[in-house]
Amino acid sequence: MEFSAAADGTPVLSSFRNAVTRFEWTAAGAPFAPAFKYSQGTSASWRALPLQSNQGGITLRAALPGGVEGQLNLAAFADTGAFRWQQSFSNTGTKPVRDISGISALDLALRPDIGPLVVHCVRRDSDYTREALPFRSRLEVRGGAWNAPIYTGLIVVEAVGRSEFLVIGVQQERGWTFSLDQTPERIRLSVVLGDMQKDIRPKASLAACPIFIGACGEDLDTAVNLALRHLRTRIQPAALAGAPG
Repeated sequence: MEFSAAADGTPVLSSFRNAVTRFEWTAAGAPFAPAFKYSQGTSASWRALPLQSNQGGITLRAALPGGVEGQLNLAAFADTGAFRWQQSFSNTGTKPVRDISGISALDLALRPDIGPLVVHCVRRDSDYTREALPFRSRLEVRGGAWNAPIYTGLIVVEAVGRSEFLVIGVQQERGWTFSLDQTPERIRLSVVLGDMQKDIRPKASLAACPIFIGACGEDLDTAVNLALRHLRTRIQPAALAGAPG
């Protein structure tokens, strides 16, 4: 994953590629502009703030009029081959931000020339069956609602005929929608959290669920193993002392 400065100095994600094959997934130059739906305004006018970085990660920041700041915190894990991607929103103003009904947890702009895509996912409202959904111009995968499950949070996007896979793990049970949308300039990939009605008081924040994301080649088994390795290494709690192996 690489970042660079646009012509106006705005930090942008310029590359997300398979480290082994160098296969590129993203369209360069998309600024950090997450979805943020609330009663007092629109999220169409984000203003970029200075980028922050350290040895373990990077943070992109942007602000909306009225005192809303969005952050994207990224951390890389060499031991699993995945990144931790988490977006959050804070109220830097003096009045509450009210009636928030939706926020984005993941936003990526994929290359428009990437070719045919298939989305692999698992339904959990029946017998946990795997589905392969071809992408045309619009595709949605939903986690479901309270006591009404649909899909699990493991989603694998396959670039058909290229042996390349984008692995995404939504670390939330329900209330999320994964989508792909075709535009002339790019394919928009997003995970949006809805089914909410929240406020953010001054100096407080609201975090989207963490996402893990990684790229690999070979086959679907390799992609699933990447997800399992990250789950076991970075997400599942350590086994209790003396527990059976």
